[in-house]
Amino acid sequence: MAEYFSIPTIVIFIIGSIVPALLWLWFWLKEDKARPEPRKLIVGTFIAGGLATIPAFFLEKYVRDTLGMSAGISLFAAWALIEETMKYSAALFTAERTKSYDEPIDSMIYLMTAALGFAAAENLFFLIDNQLGGAAFHEFLIGGNLRFLGANILHPIASGIAGGIIALAFYRGVAERVYATLLGLITATVLHTIFNSLIIKSSGGEILVTFAYFWVIAAFVILLFERVKRIHPYYV
Repeated sequence: MAEYFSIPTIVIFIIGSIVPALLWLWFWLKEDKARPEPRKLIVGTFIAGGLATIPAFFLEKYVRDTLGMSAGISLFAAWALIEETMKYSAALFTAERTKSYDEPIDSMIYLMTAALGFAAAENLFFLIDNQLGGAAFHEFLIGGNLRFLGANILHPIASGIAGGIIALAFYRGVAERVYATLLGLITATVLHTIFNSLIIKSSGGEILVTFAYFWVIAAFVILLFERVKRIHPYYV
């Protein structure tokens, strides 16, 4: 085991898993530069998102053992629902129950922060799994293992859309906010399921095409940010 995890390898794994997520986080936090959130809450939400991968792992394992890999799209949908719910829960119990959650855009910011923490942890697990499998470092960062990059694109986009839908009901009544939350999680789950289905069935250039579709959706998330910024108590 020691030969697999030397100190240089561990450092590379940490950098390779966390740095991409932090760069994305820096990019998305610029959308909230007018009234930035407390750094402690951002850090706490990011960590909570990473820790959320632990219950997600056991729940996904249980679902896989129950349904079987032959369940196909049903299994992908169940996994996606688990992950989207875990990311939302991380944001909810870390930041969205505090006084700092005081404007619509906060829903997107905290959900995407939790999502990037989740993505960072997934990246780390991916690197460790490939190392234990004997893959060379360059082999799983290039070519067939471009799935490694998928977490950094998929998770913040899916959670950003969920957060945007929730934000649109920020000044509404309780029933409408609950409805918006459910709709946001369902939408994120559908998007997540489609991505997983495409990425698992694709290889090489097809994966790059799939990523290209999601870059288009990322542009939509930026537009959604602009829409959410214009929400006020008397203009929803």
